[in-house]
Amino acid sequence: MQRCTSSFTSAGAWCERHDRGGGCGTVQAVCAALTAHKPPCYGVTEFHEMFTQSNTSGCEAMIRHVIVFNAEEPPELVRAMAEEAKRVLARIPGVTDVRFGMAIAENARYRYLFDIGLVDESALTSYQNDPIHLDFANGRFRPIAPDRVTTDFLLQ
Repeated sequence: MQRCTSSFTSAGAWCERHDRGGGCGTVQAVCAALTAHKPPCYGVTEFHEMFTQSNTSGCEAMIRHVIVFNAEEPPELVRAMAEEAKRVLARIPGVTDVRFGMAIAENARYRYLFDIGLVDESALTSYQNDPIHLDFANGRFRPIAPDRVTTDFLLQ
């Protein structure tokens, strides 16, 4: 196996550390993509792009990260923030889908919903600590949605 400089990662080394089977083929797909290309060392940015492109295509979410909330902004700004969330959060490894909804009833306790699918509990843990998620949550979502409830569900 070739050794890579500190600013690069070795496809073989990464696959040896992460390919533990399961996970709906996410890691296996990444390793197949990496080993099919040359050179065997990848820049961090290039590696991240390859991982997110083969992230969870075709995977079924086993975890639903659900947030119901009210916002201190007009509905059109909340919808714009939700569209941004769909683009940004979907790039996080392990995320299968990002959905947004609005309450039908005018007098609903919570007006809005985010429903984020994740492949498994380890993906949830990674998601919660991912810089992309933290930047979006702290910079865009939480400032306009102080009234919220978050619950994680394991689908049976």
